[in-house]
Amino acid sequence: MNHKVKRFHLIGLLVLCLVLLGPSAYASDWVIEINNGDTELEPVDAEPYLNEDGRTMVPLRFISESFGADVEWLPATQQVIIRLKTTTVDFQVNSDLFRVNGKTRQMDTEMILDPETGRTFVPLRFALEPLGVAIEHVEFLSTGVLQIDLDQSDNIFNIRIGTDSQDLVRQLGQPQAVGLSAYGYEWWIYSDDYDQYLQVGVDDNQVVALYSNSPYFTYMNTHVSMDYGSFRETIAIEDIVKTTYDHVALGIQQPGHGERYLLVEGDTAIEWFIDLEDHAISSIRVTKLPYILTQRTYDFTYSFVGGSKPDYSAPTLTPDQQVQVDDTNSLVLFHLNNIARKKRGLSVLVLDERISDLALSHSKDMFIHDFFDHKSPNTGSLGDRFATWNISYRSISENIAFGQADGVYAHEGLMNSPGHRTNILSPGPSHIGTGSYHRYYTINFKE
Repeated sequence: MNHKVKRFHLIGLLVLCLVLLGPSAYASDWVIEINNGDTELEPVDAEPYLNEDGRTMVPLRFISESFGADVEWLPATQQVIIRLKTTTVDFQVNSDLFRVNGKTRQMDTEMILDPETGRTFVPLRFALEPLGVAIEHVEFLSTGVLQIDLDQSDNIFNIRIGTDSQDLVRQLGQPQAVGLSAYGYEWWIYSDDYDQYLQVGVDDNQVVALYSNSPYFTYMNTHVSMDYGSFRETIAIEDIVKTTYDHVALGIQQPGHGERYLLVEGDTAIEWFIDLEDHAISSIRVTKLPYILTQRTYDFTYSFVGGSKPDYSAPTLTPDQQVQVDDTNSLVLFHLNNIARKKRGLSVLVLDERISDLALSHSKDMFIHDFFDHKSPNTGSLGDRFATWNISYRSISENIAFGQADGVYAHEGLMNSPGHRTNILSPGPSHIGTGSYHRYYTINFKE
């Protein structure tokens, strides 16, 4: 191979690759074994190397198959297709672009086809991370050993609490929308593929929250659509979640209605939302403490010794920030309604700006005049409002919610309310409008 090569052993926390050099330095003399209890692979026929940019280049087929993936080479197009469980990764020779489940990503160097060995090479991180194997640290040691420490923490699409925002963009690309939560962090919304929908909370360039209802999402050996019985066998749930955070002893009460369950691991709160009709996990939300407390979604008690009294109040929003929060919640409701429909084989609804304005006006009406009802003392019934706004229709329906911390909680609650669920999953509507205002949520459906 015509590359600057540094010979090494690969050593991982879960993976041990032993490089045994024979009498010559040709790649065919290398033997790499993966020892994870019971796996031993054939000798690798292509030698890893450092490229000119300092990237650790590895033979793609070998490293992918080491982790149980199926590898297909398409000579006509010079593509490599990697498949592992629900993930499909598509690499292209002489390109720094690749696709994960159809989504385009970018590497920091191109995949190359070595003419001597006939093997394709990519940077080590991009060979493993699309398969859900995260690397925490890679280091060449003075003894000629490359040490690879694998990050074993749970993640969503290889993103975890604490991930740097630059790594987030490197892994997933730019979000389709950036909004604002009411709790001091932004929501980065990845919505171009509803099967891989993801919301990422970002504060001070770090991931502080994650939410997904994607069937590709697994966390702590649970996954979206996992049946309720298996979930309860997998996760031990206490009525009162006891933990300590930043010198404060906390006791967080489970809601008790069976629609969601909370577990705290270290400084991370994990919530599993349950679809009561499907008897399965509908989505999973992961949040760094103390944001979960700031949201006031759970009743909790606390005590502390030393230090100052903790402040779990939400930040005070400017009028402009409140508008951003309301717009974000409205957008989230639009996406989550459509995802619920798509999962069940129904058509997705078209977002209608005028209907959204109408829905927002009703949310404002309820907030300003302190009522919660479909019929307003000021604007009348839903039909009256559509007539006043001169919006024609064949049939209309409306969902309203109040008090939920954001659009995610509002949607999950509506899906567990039979009448509201019927509206969301009705085959009739073609258009939707969503309007959120200060924890009042209105969704209008139109055929």
